[in-house]
Amino acid sequence: MTTLIERAAKALAKSHGVDDDWPAFVVDVYTVLRAIRELSEAMKLAGLPHMDHPASFGGDGTVEGIWRAMIDAALKEPTP
Repeated sequence: MTTLIERAAKALAKSHGVDDDWPAFVVDVYTVLRAIRELSEAMKLAGLPHMDHPASFGGDGTVEGIWRAMIDAALKEPTP
């Protein structure tokens, strides 16, 4: 299994048309992760209902499911 860093770097490389050069994007991935480390209000709201009752989450009831809900909420936020 690849790490989140590697998957993200490969996605960035692919979006730039240089699939094999993904290691060149690792620093960019770390930069982005540091920038999104703090949750947005929409992400907090998406995860909050599942904190006391994670099994009530519409997905698989796991921490991963809550993370996906938060990321989905962030992706729906308008771009400034």
